[in-house]
Amino acid sequence: MLTAGYTQACTANAGGVRRVALANRQDVSTWVVDGTGAVTGITMVATKKFYEFEAELETIEFIEAGTFANKTTLYEQSLDMTWLPYGSAARTSLMQLYAQSPCGLVCIHLEETGTAYIWGILPSDTAEDKKFVVRMNTSNRTTGRALNDAAQVELQLTARNIVPAAIFTLGWAGVPL
Repeated sequence: MLTAGYTQACTANAGGVRRVALANRQDVSTWVVDGTGAVTGITMVATKKFYEFEAELETIEFIEAGTFANKTTLYEQSLDMTWLPYGSAARTSLMQLYAQSPCGLVCIHLEETGTAYIWGILPSDTAEDKKFVVRMNTSNRTTGRALNDAAQVELQLTARNIVPAAIFTLGWAGVPL
């Protein structure tokens, strides 16, 4: 039952995503969730870890679109990032991780605000390992048109969930890299 409204905080609100880490969903063993739905702990399968992927400065964006249709809440999450040039080592590494992750990925990203989020999981159910995972939606190579256009890869990772991305309270220092 709603008992109070919302008071807007007057704090800095820098846009963008600073860092991104991905892991095979099958390599994430368990996690701990607090009463607010935030993830406060994570355990990996022995010897497994998350991998950090860097992109061009100010080219990573996280979008979470929530809808309510047919009495069902749905959150469509996407991470868009750009790599230069086309044959970048980052893209090659990501394609290798993706090929080794047939059941999908889990993503932890750090926003410019300093808050980390984890998605590609259902926080309330550590056994669910296929339905809410992160998958590659597109990986588009573009040469540009003009000589000063960048030859680049634009990548979009997506997931669909019944809850928003969870705050990862351990912050970037808690990501098992």
